[in-house]
Amino acid sequence: MRLSLSCTDPQVVVLSAAGDVDLATTPRLSRLLWPRLWSTPAAVIVDLSRVRFLGLAGVELLARAHAYADHRGIAFSVVTSTRAVDRALIAGGLRAGPPCFATSTAARGAAGATDGTDHEYPVARNGQVRSVVTQP
Repeated sequence: MRLSLSCTDPQVVVLSAAGDVDLATTPRLSRLLWPRLWSTPAAVIVDLSRVRFLGLAGVELLARAHAYADHRGIAFSVVTSTRAVDRALIAGGLRAGPPCFATSTAARGAAGATDGTDHEYPVARNGQVRSVVTQP
């Protein structure tokens, strides 16, 4: 599974996953997701548009994260543009949970993100955001 973190607005965080989100890879997503929820942004968007398989562990993580975000007043949404993700959310009873969008752009718009420069940060296998050096 590949993960990335991007921000177009200081208060809107987008976590993107690609590949399989299963029992073995969900802890990596969790290590990236929870610190963002603890920092109380206005919105957290989990983009699963490039996920081929979403297992029960991933569905449970999304359910817990949505409940926590709702408790803290943080908008939480999921980008689901693949049948595999949609089927997993329905089977897990989560489709009626967090708002789901077909595109990251739609989710960002619903979260009130401003149109700004997208800053994407690669994520290491241990879930830590890699250092990014910007050139002046």
